[in-house]
Amino acid sequence: MFNKSNNNQENPKGAPAQPTFVPEENVSSSPGGGFRPSLEITSSKPSIISEEVELTGNIKTPGALHIEGTVKGNLEVASLTIGPTGVFEGNVNCKTLNVRGKFTGTSDCMELMVASSAQIEAKITYRELTLQRGAILKGELHVAGN
Repeated sequence: MFNKSNNNQENPKGAPAQPTFVPEENVSSSPGGGFRPSLEITSSKPSIISEEVELTGNIKTPGALHIEGTVKGNLEVASLTIGPTGVFEGNVNCKTLNVRGKFTGTSDCMELMVASSAQIEAKITYRELTLQRGAILKGELHVAGN
């Protein structure tokens, strides 16, 4: 009665979906000189930096990254979430930046979401902003030009 066939050879049954990089024809530079990557989030499972993990270095992924530990470096990701226990220090280029923890550095993003638990000391260029009451925000916010 209910027959579900899976003829998808690129993603066989049971295999996790692989993130893909989707380039945009007109990738632009921000006024501050930062690069805004054109990334599409195609994986439903983010890479996670857990609590008590400390990482120093550069990370580039076409998918999502979730930080609950401490990361220092440069990131180029489709989506970055800094969780309530997360600490990020460095530069990030992303489509979506969701800050619930501590962020120090610079960012160039399309969508910036700042939770009430966020502590930010940064220079951020964004197109859309969501800011909850109670967040601590020091630095510069710039709306990107169309």
